[in-house]
Amino acid sequence: MKENKQYTGIGKQFLTPAQLGDRWSHHVETIRRKIRRAEIPCVIIGRRLLVPLDEIENIERAGSLPATNNHA
Repeated sequence: MKENKQYTGIGKQFLTPAQLGDRWSHHVETIRRKIRRAEIPCVIIGRRLLVPLDEIENIERAGSLPATNNHA
């Protein structure tokens, strides 16, 4: 069963790539690829990639959701 933790830092909340993929209906590898291309900002803690919730909301508000590219 998938664990549904929400991570918090000092005044910030974060989502994992899997959680963001669920939110945007993208495959987790698509999210990771977009993180590697710097299309989605993230922080790295140890080996864990975390995407700040405020950055996700900014992308959503701007209507600039990264497009899915099924061929990459």
